[in-house]
Amino acid sequence: MADLRKTQPEWARFLGREVAGMFLAAIYELQAMEERYSRQRTPLLVLNDVQGNHVPGGVKLEGVDLGVNTSQEGFAFVRVTGAADPRTVSVYRAPGGAAQDLVARGQGDAGTMLALAEQNRSGLSGAWELPANVTEDTTDLLRVFPVPDWPVRLKRVWDGTVEKDVRSQDEFLAAMESVAAQLRDARLIMLEAFTAFAIRLGNRGADFLRATSTSLVTDSPLRDGSGSVSRRRVGFLADLSRAMKAESVAGEQSIARRVVKAQAAVFAPGNRGKGKVGAHAPREFCPPARWTFKCSRGQDTGYGGAEEFECTVKVLDEDRQFTFGGVRIKQSFSGPDGIGPFVLERIYTKDGDPNHRNFLQDTQVTTSGERSGNTEAGILHWEVRDRGAGFEISFYRSASRGQGDLVARAEGVSIRTPFQATERNASGLTVNWSSGVQPEDGATGTLDCNFFRVENQAGVPDEFVVETAVASEGLIQKLLAEQLGGHLNSKPAGQETIPDAFVLAGNLVALLDS
Repeated sequence: MADLRKTQPEWARFLGREVAGMFLAAIYELQAMEERYSRQRTPLLVLNDVQGNHVPGGVKLEGVDLGVNTSQEGFAFVRVTGAADPRTVSVYRAPGGAAQDLVARGQGDAGTMLALAEQNRSGLSGAWELPANVTEDTTDLLRVFPVPDWPVRLKRVWDGTVEKDVRSQDEFLAAMESVAAQLRDARLIMLEAFTAFAIRLGNRGADFLRATSTSLVTDSPLRDGSGSVSRRRVGFLADLSRAMKAESVAGEQSIARRVVKAQAAVFAPGNRGKGKVGAHAPREFCPPARWTFKCSRGQDTGYGGAEEFECTVKVLDEDRQFTFGGVRIKQSFSGPDGIGPFVLERIYTKDGDPNHRNFLQDTQVTTSGERSGNTEAGILHWEVRDRGAGFEISFYRSASRGQGDLVARAEGVSIRTPFQATERNASGLTVNWSSGVQPEDGATGTLDCNFFRVENQAGVPDEFVVETAVASEGLIQKLLAEQLGGHLNSKPAGQETIPDAFVLAGNLVALLDS
């Protein structure tokens, strides 16, 4: 994408006021309304904290029953007492601080998270994070306005104490589901409008970029000759992101970054194969999800050395699940929805050398070219010979260790020295390792490459799981990722040129701490 040579006001108008301030803001509001009818949260608004006694996002309430453990208008009144540590945070259902109105209380030091415990059998509990500097406040000005989602309120009102409560619950639940579905449809209408705005010939998006696109974003895999898989993303958002980075007049344009982290893989204990996948940083549009990889091509199906896995993805907090394949052992892989790049590495197991006299630990070994044909179902049989001028280290594909079974050999190896055993008999196998503290003439053992199986001893595929989570995120990037599977050029929060304020301005849902 060429440098658009736009001014900062032009970027702020298009990306800030139009894209973020209109389309994304409307989508944000519609999604929040939809979630009010489909989720079970209790977001809240902290009001009149003139002393600065709370940390934004650090107040949580559970068990809210409007008009019962709050005032009839839905307020909870908060008093902070204690001139020095420990401080006490008391929550009342009415102003005045009367003992009978106390519904929750917690005690702790400034700068810590206090647990709010239920008082007077109120059913209310939660947490209150105190800032480092705390000032006593007993004015009843400080209050909390909880806004429970409708499914939460339903359970509190129709609690089974009246004969028709179950029927009333069913009627309201059916209505909630219908309302949520219609709000979802409304959000999709807005997404369609944004798509037309962005890509349709003659519309604003194409005019701003001076180019047309066929989609907002299209993602396709690219596998090279080695088997590594990368991704190619094209479309309006990809073009816009490149234009933001290339801008020379206003300078590089950016939104606040979304940081996603992928934990190291956890392998099932019943696996026959062994491997590892390290923690990595996926792309910004990667969802928080559980990624379950199961062996689809393994040693037992003729693919030893080139095992592959298929993945089933369950996105957290969504009714969305999808699958993909093509994850191959020892090859870099970038998957759909931003996972990767990562490499499924092989773990080796040495046997017959418990004191590491012949070789260093099996964590030091690497191989290339291993397959079913040059191993015994993934097992290499090694032998050490002292040839006077150095040690000869041989690897065979069978325990008989005949010359016809020789697949790799290193010669002239010294003590505690890295070596490379190169192919023999056109095996295509290479073994890189290091000799031990005192190799022994005639020593034998095995090196298991631990090929994965489609059906292990438990009768199920070998598998591993990766979990992804969002560590931090800008709101614009969050909406692009969740609603469109896209992203734009970004910088760490506070360094962006197009702030999230464009989405938040005039949006009531932005006031709530969820």
